[in-house]
Amino acid sequence: DMLIKKIILLICNFIFLLYADEACGAVVTKTPAYAKSRIEDITGVKIPSDAKMVFHYYRRTSWQENDEQYSVFEFKSEPTEWLMSNSFSDEKNELLKKDLDYRAEKVGVPAQYRVESLDDYMWLELNGVDMEYIPNKLCLIVYVRIH
Repeated sequence: DMLIKKIILLICNFIFLLYADEACGAVVTKTPAYAKSRIEDITGVKIPSDAKMVFHYYRRTSWQENDEQYSVFEFKSEPTEWLMSNSFSDEKNELLKKDLDYRAEKVGVPAQYRVESLDDYMWLELNGVDMEYIPNKLCLIVYVRIH
């Protein structure tokens, strides 16, 4: 009887710890600091401090380095120097544009932070991370694929 109570207590503690870890992890992964540092860790690209995160989606998978992330940052003014120093391309990349639009729809990105057909855009692909900058919206879309 005492053994059964101990086993039940042990199971309850285990479940609590699992849930607490998941809950705490979810809180941390929603912060702009986490989003920016994860992007920098994977790509080496530092998101400017004045870029404000306006949308963020994060999905944890079984292996932490494979977690999916979709973040949108808004700038107050054109980050021309930053775009050039990180070698963003202004050549068309329809495949990337289509893929990002599909992901945006899937994770529920508001329309104002998505690329529309007539929008100009600049892009960069690094280590499984897609970045797309939309000049007329002053926003940067960053999608960390599960890889």
